[in-house]
Amino acid sequence: AILVVRGEGGGPDDAASSIAGTQDDGAAATSPAPAPAPTDQSGDKKGKKRNPGTPPRLDIKQQGKKQCVAAGADTDITVVSYNIKSGHLAGSLSQIAQTLRASGADVVFMQEVDQRRFASGRVDQPAFFADALDVSYAYGKNAPYAGGGGIGNLILSRFPLTEVSNSLLPRPPGTVQRGLQHAVIDIDGTEVSLYNTHLQNANEPARILQVAAINRLVADDPRPRVLGGDMNAPPGSAPMNTLTTRWDDTWLAAGSGGGRTAPAGAPRARIDYLLHAGEGLTPLAADVLPIRLSDHRAVRAAYALTDPRDPICFQKLG
Repeated sequence: AILVVRGEGGGPDDAASSIAGTQDDGAAATSPAPAPAPTDQSGDKKGKKRNPGTPPRLDIKQQGKKQCVAAGADTDITVVSYNIKSGHLAGSLSQIAQTLRASGADVVFMQEVDQRRFASGRVDQPAFFADALDVSYAYGKNAPYAGGGGIGNLILSRFPLTEVSNSLLPRPPGTVQRGLQHAVIDIDGTEVSLYNTHLQNANEPARILQVAAINRLVADDPRPRVLGGDMNAPPGSAPMNTLTTRWDDTWLAAGSGGGRTAPAGAPRARIDYLLHAGEGLTPLAADVLPIRLSDHRAVRAAYALTDPRDPICFQKLG
């Protein structure tokens, strides 16, 4: 199965000037450990049922360029994290959907996903991607716009989603509201928690508050879990050092090379991540997809819920 995560931008946040003064301040989280807020109702909590005709596994028999690592006999979940920048840099949303389908994703995490926003043609992007890929989905709107619509994070999954929530993260004055999205999937009888987030851009003190809140929110989750998103922070920074007190960096365990994701044209920074935690979740492989439909590239990883045995290969895109 594949998880795709899309974060909001890594450069200057185009939503900051538009949202900061227009979003509902009463909905913003100001406490260090905010309570979960319901996922936006237009993104059905359970989404659509899984299409039984869709293969749940990554095809490791593909020909062409491959990335191979020692791995489990079965890939239980493959994850891609992608910040789509509201689709504004892609020729069409369909191009993004086609790329995600080619990636073999079973679960998709996206950030900077618009819903009925004027600047994005009033398209309900969460519903569009769910229909295009025929998957379940959950949308967490973090910031509404004065002209209508909003922006937030999206989880797409070939597996039905349960226990869906969206927790608003600390929001210092002058910053954009961010959130931590959560959902649970069941893989052959094993529950796995999915977390999707997008940390504040250009404000490290805000990011430090937000990652501390994330760690508190997940502290009592006993399941194997994956966290993905645009962290807007490089490895070794204070926010990432805080996160990795509770999470393992999947790239360090299973990736090769620098893992840089931004800017998409010539990546210099590693700011998009997949992290994992919990017993029984083994990272198998990780790579960066060479796609340029946003200001970020997507990061992908495969995990097993069994002990690794046989080799597994990723088909490289591009």
